[in-house]
Amino acid sequence: MFLISIFPVKIDSDELKKEWLSTGAPAHIKLAAEHYQVFQDLFGYAYFTPYVLLDVTYKQDDGLLAPVYRGNVVKPQEATRQPDVKFSSDPDSLWTLVLTTPDGHLSELNKEYVHWMV
Repeated sequence: MFLISIFPVKIDSDELKKEWLSTGAPAHIKLAAEHYQVFQDLFGYAYFTPYVLLDVTYKQDDGLLAPVYRGNVVKPQEATRQPDVKFSSDPDSLWTLVLTTPDGHLSELNKEYVHWMV
C-alpha cells in the first residue's frame, strides 16, 4: 500500500515561459501538427510555425481564469466572454487576431466559423 500526498506546487509562470521558449517549443508544435497531419487535414499543404507566444484566458463569474493552452479543453460555459489575450510585440506594429474553427462548420465542407476577430 502506498500513501501519496499531493501538495500545491508554485511555479513562476515567467520562468516557465522562458524555459518553454528556450527549448524551441514553437517548432515542436509545428512538428507535432505535421506528425498528426493537422495542417494537411485542415489546410492542404499550407502550414505555419507559431512564433508569438499567446497568453489566453477567459475570466469567469467567480473571478477565476480559465486558461487556454495546448491540450486543455475550455467548455462553452467557460468561454462566454471575450478572451483576454496577451503577447509581446513591437508597440508600433499592427496585428489581427482571429479565433476560428477551420474544421468545425456544421453544414458545409471547406467552410469555417469565425468566432471573434480583432
